Amino acid sequence: MRLLPLALLALLAGCDGRVGAPCRTPTDCRSPPMADCLDWPEGYCTAPCGASEECGPEGACVEADDRGGMCLRRCGPDAPCRPGYACNGTLQGVTVCWPE
Repeated sequence: MRLLPLALLALLAGCDGRVGAPCRTPTDCRSPPMADCLDWPEGYCTAPCGASEECGPEGACVEADDRGGMCLRRCGPDAPCRPGYACNGTLQGVTVCWPE
């Protein structure tokens, strides 16, 4: 019975709502205010943006498809992507997590 609270805590810790975090609905995304949950593997918290400063310290504003600027999670040797995502360079010169 003691394992159930620990399992729930671990599950909640994985859904922190930050840019690039897994989500099911936009309400799962909250810190800094991420306004959308992309239909990417296991969901992906993001928000529209005009500059990287709007995406928090772990995010970058990247022009993507026809969406315009959107916050994506920065990545690199010290900041790997979550499972199912790969670290890729962008035209803006930053590396961000995209679905594999």
